[in-house]
Amino acid sequence: MRTIRRAVSRTLIATAFVVGASACSDKFLEVDNPNVIDASTVDPKEAAATLAASTEQNFKTAVGTFIQFSSHFTGETYIMETSGAQNEFGRREVSELNGQALIQWREMSLAAASGKLLLDLTLPEPTTNINIARGATFRGYAILFLATDFCSGGAPPRRATMRWLYESM
Repeated sequence: MRTIRRAVSRTLIATAFVVGASACSDKFLEVDNPNVIDASTVDPKEAAATLAASTEQNFKTAVGTFIQFSSHFTGETYIMETSGAQNEFGRREVSELNGQALIQWREMSLAAASGKLLLDLTLPEPTTNINIARGATFRGYAILFLATDFCSGGAPPRRATMRWLYESM
């Protein structure tokens, strides 16, 4: 009984050693150009679900903070913070240099832009493709949030906001 146990133990250890030694190679990390993804190598049919999920996640990441600060513009909440950046929202006098406004713009713009990437793909059955519907939905909501707060709300409008929103429709 001991010899079988020893033999099995030695076999498992030897197998783990061989697998571990072969996995130490870094050949799988070698690429021709690590900074560029060649568009011709991306299959739109396979990437559509990932891009749709990415658009949805980008929107969901941005919307939590966006709702909080949007509520200051509408009077739903009142802010009395020690942070000067947040007090600007409470007074509805937000500077263009306000870091929170820049973060909101960046995150929601990312959601809108990732939706546009998906919608620009040529996908099969465009009228019934769930990935197109998901991307268009979250892109539309992202543009709505941007228009609400940056075109007519209290946040400072960006120079190209109206033009960008118009061109991206």
